[in-house]
Amino acid sequence: MNLIAFDMDGTIFDNSDILVESYRKTVDDFNSETGLAVAVPSDEKIFSVIGLPPLGIFQELMPGVDTKFCDLMIRLFNRSLISGISDGGGSIYPGVEELLDKLVTDNYRLVMASNGALNYIEKILEFYNLKKYFLSPVIVVDEQKIHNKNELVTTYLDNSEYEMAIMVGDRVSDRDAARANGIPFIGCSYGHAGISEVEAEKYVAHSVSEIYQLVLSITSR
Repeated sequence: MNLIAFDMDGTIFDNSDILVESYRKTVDDFNSETGLAVAVPSDEKIFSVIGLPPLGIFQELMPGVDTKFCDLMIRLFNRSLISGISDGGGSIYPGVEELLDKLVTDNYRLVMASNGALNYIEKILEFYNLKKYFLSPVIVVDEQKIHNKNELVTTYLDNSEYEMAIMVGDRVSDRDAARANGIPFIGCSYGHAGISEVEAEKYVAHSVSEIYQLVLSITSR
């Protein structure tokens, strides 16, 4: 069995049209509930932290906010993102369903390796009818037993019997998770970071449709 671990944001799902607005709404709701006056980060700063676990995102965006408020911020943010998806915001990248269908048909086992919260990931999978392609249960970073994506991928590998595993993603955190686990990495230059974080990699997909051939080239070696 060959296992393929997919990142979500910037690899399968493009949330760029709801991301900034979700952060703005999160800050407004947070300030209303706490009486604080936290400033909204710049758009550039927001996009720079996509790919970090939720706690890491808010520690980067709002270093002056007490850590005890981070759980509230995370809950508000996930609520806003999920609401945006329900309203039709965000989209899966062109060719995603065709890619997943071909991989599953070819007997690859797919797992979801995202830093996003579980309810957010499951919302996307259910909304776009993609849950059928991925092994259950979906495992996420919980900040307690699983602290980062490196450990997340390790957990999948430890729970699976596989001949080869591949990590597919668009950010440095995806590449680092692959390296930490000694598996090949396919970098997605079409994702949120563009080519800047994956241009030096051996395997780079410039569109979703290119991932399939890269997977075949890796697993047929």
